[in-house]
Amino acid sequence: PVDHPVVRRAQAEAHFSVAASDPFFRECLAEKNVDGGAYAIYDLGGVGLLKLYESGRDHPFAPDEMNQLRDVVRQFAVSVHGCLAHQALTWESAERKKAVEELQQSETRLRMLIESASDGILVVCQGLIVFANPRAVELAGADRKDIVGQPFTKFIHPSELNRVVNFYRRRLAGEPAPPTYETRLISPYSGKTALVEISAGVIRYEGEPAVMTVIRDITERRRL
Repeated sequence: PVDHPVVRRAQAEAHFSVAASDPFFRECLAEKNVDGGAYAIYDLGGVGLLKLYESGRDHPFAPDEMNQLRDVVRQFAVSVHGCLAHQALTWESAERKKAVEELQQSETRLRMLIESASDGILVVCQGLIVFANPRAVELAGADRKDIVGQPFTKFIHPSELNRVVNFYRRRLAGEPAPPTYETRLISPYSGKTALVEISAGVIRYEGEPAVMTVIRDITERRRL
């Protein structure tokens, strides 16, 4: 309902986070058997709200965590708008072509955003890399054809492998896992290593659970 406290707050703040220790947390609950954790809530601009939940968290998502996915969520909202517009207009044959063109333009804008991102973006499904943007390819020190279809573990430094794999498995299982953490990558082709900051979340990819990962190179920042 438009007068629900969560809707009113989302209209005022665009995005916010609430942990179980906050009395407002109870207003956010729609799921059963939830008595802890934290929500990150985004307003999708008139088509609803996007709620991200982490069960093992006892404090709200930090502002930098919220901001890291803000642009991706914004483009997701654009795509939702386009899809809804498409569904509505297909009932009118005269408008069908226009709806398809708008949807294609929305998808093109999203693709351009991802392709030109200054951070690496990967999608990992069933342990394999199924998508890598140009920045991720650059960090891997290889060609795209050498990355897509490969196990993501191939690019994790051996000293970090067990920890990163554990986070990946726990995240897919719905168990507590840090949404943001630092780790070290290694290119199996050049041997070059990089210290990176990882932000990860579960998505659906072609009907299967997958992990979308944003990779930020912080090697130079650590040297300062």
